[in-house]
Amino acid sequence: MKKQCKQCHIMFEGRRNKDFCSISCKSFHNNELAIYRNRNLKLSFDRIKANKNVLVGLHQLFGKDAVSIELLERAGFQPAFTSVQSNQNVLIYDDWGLKQIAKNQFQIIKL
Repeated sequence: MKKQCKQCHIMFEGRRNKDFCSISCKSFHNNELAIYRNRNLKLSFDRIKANKNVLVGLHQLFGKDAVSIELLERAGFQPAFTSVQSNQNVLIYDDWGLKQIAKNQFQIIKL
């Protein structure tokens, strides 16, 4: 069966489920996919680290006092990028946490 290689686009003979003309084309294609996936993962980790740095800086200024979500966002904080949400309703950013204590009010805690 005549097929076109997904990587180099040359025509080759092969099985119905064969997508690449050679091992090198298959490896190159899969390596490109891995680089793309890893780049997105690195961007997420970098954003979590930046969120942690914002929390550290604000904790130095405000200590255990409540901070508003507006203040966090003005400081560059992006709440969507979190390491995990604990069972005590604390958003975790590396070794720092953000605990909601009132509507739009949060306490920064060191874990």
